[in-house]
Amino acid sequence: MRRLSAIVLMLVLCSALIFLGFKSYESAKTYESISEELNKPIEPEEQIQSSIKSLFTQALGIEIKDEKREYNKKLQEQQVASKNSAQTYLLIYSLLIIASMALVLFLDRSFVAIYLSVLSGISLGFALFAPLMIVSVWADTAMLGKVVLSWHSYSLLGSIEKLYDDGELIVASVIALFSVIIPIVKITLLLAISLFVQNGAARKIVYLFELLGKWSMVDVFVLAILLTYLTADGSATSSAELLVGFYLFLIYVLLSMVANLSVKKCLSVK
Repeated sequence: MRRLSAIVLMLVLCSALIFLGFKSYESAKTYESISEELNKPIEPEEQIQSSIKSLFTQALGIEIKDEKREYNKKLQEQQVASKNSAQTYLLIYSLLIIASMALVLFLDRSFVAIYLSVLSGISLGFALFAPLMIVSVWADTAMLGKVVLSWHSYSLLGSIEKLYDDGELIVASVIALFSVIIPIVKITLLLAISLFVQNGAARKIVYLFELLGKWSMVDVFVLAILLTYLTADGSATSSAELLVGFYLFLIYVLLSMVANLSVKKCLSVK
């Protein structure tokens, strides 16, 4: 009865995590689209007109209605709200995972390994598609003020696609291998071993699992390479902002490491 209750609770927690992950992803996408709208290139004439209106307002104390400025102000408020929402859902997602670790007290080792593998898969799924990072390049000018020269938002899969489009086939292939293909294979193996450890069939795939285990931290290293590559612009006025996709990928890495340990304990017992 205790095991059945724990399994039901596990299913409820997984459903809650999927909901929270989706809401965090949805808010991050809203933040991404608003940020893109705010950082669209502005025609020099439009920028000059806005600067002149601002100068008149400061010098003469005359309030000149600027519809574009008012529109941007509303967008900025929505931008802040969506960012806070994405971060809040991500925080609850992380805390729920930590709290759910209490389930290990009520499940046997094989069920613990299954649960951790499922959590890893959920986190990886969101990490692949959620916005990972925003990179912007801008310049300060005396007349126009801050001018955005380029603005890009990347997800993990989107950044791989961009590298392929830019002709960086080797870099894109390495990142795709260690950040997408191997993690998916690793989670699949973790689930397979956890499910079939009872009848000994898992022994047939243990070798491949142990081989992949030797590369357990390479995905973090590859992600660091990706971030460095995307932010390398040679400009002193470039900036990068990490979004929820980055933190979801880190959560996946931590969960997969714990799942690895759990599966190894199952195998050592068997």
